[in-house]
Amino acid sequence: MNAVSVDLTQDNDAGLVAFIGAASSSPADRALADSALRLLFDRHFGFIKGVLKSFSKTQGAIVIDPDEMAIATFRKAFCSADTFRDTSGGCPEAARSLVRAWLCTIAKHLAQDELRKHARGPSRVLLDEDFDVANSTPRGTAISPTAQRRLNGLQAEIDKLSETDRDVVMTYANFGTRTATGGLELHIDDRLALELRTGLERDTLRQRKSRIFRRLRLIIEDPPTY
Repeated sequence: MNAVSVDLTQDNDAGLVAFIGAASSSPADRALADSALRLLFDRHFGFIKGVLKSFSKTQGAIVIDPDEMAIATFRKAFCSADTFRDTSGGCPEAARSLVRAWLCTIAKHLAQDELRKHARGPSRVLLDEDFDVANSTPRGTAISPTAQRRLNGLQAEIDKLSETDRDVVMTYANFGTRTATGGLELHIDDRLALELRTGLERDTLRQRKSRIFRRLRLIIEDPPTY
């Protein structure tokens, strides 16, 4: 980038993120990147804070400070701006939705990490319509050999997944909500972010999720003997 005066206020949100991601390490570029981040912060801080407040309520977590976590979200966004993909085609509204979906994903992942640090007892992962699986066991609590085989089998199956499939299953497991028919569906922000990360369309994501969950259910119902 050339060290010239740039009016960033005319850029749409995706353009600001792209500007940050493309900035070099020169002082002039970093100053412009900081300005772009401040604009994004002004435009979306309230929205991200609201998402985090809602997330804290649904998780029953009192350890998350929405203000601090929202600030951490923008710090993380600044450092990972080069991973953002702009598919808005220059449409300001589409750019706004894409950036908000991206920021939401960062915020929720940071919140999940914070919850795991403070979690007590087993964390639970939703698996399709009928199953909740303990993803960890309370310290000092013995589990049956069958339950241990289930956990080992699930871990082995998850380890075999591609990076994309693992992203799909963990996003649905962590952020999916029950539908009226008992299935799992993602909030539009989480779904759009997943589509952006994987390059897959909504129907393909659902098909992958269902296929993977069916395999995991088989392990729960008939755990391996090893």
